[in-house]
Amino acid sequence: MSRDVGEFLVKKSPFNFEESDIYDDAIEDIKKIKVLCVGAGGLGCEILKNLGLMGFKDIDVVDMDTISLTNLNR
Repeated sequence: MSRDVGEFLVKKSPFNFEESDIYDDAIEDIKKIKVLCVGAGGLGCEILKNLGLMGFKDIDVVDMDTISLTNLNR
């Protein structure tokens, strides 16, 4: 479990449950899910970053863009 997600899920608040087993199962399921991201442009790169930070392990990316000087920042 990633440290940031774990701290958020374990934090005591009126909106979370006392049973953390539910969240541990959800985190384990996230690691098994396969994700396909089509396009790694302006929105796709942010989505890919967020998926990686959430803990997804199997991410495939399809991007048909060609490399040029204008899109090297991606």
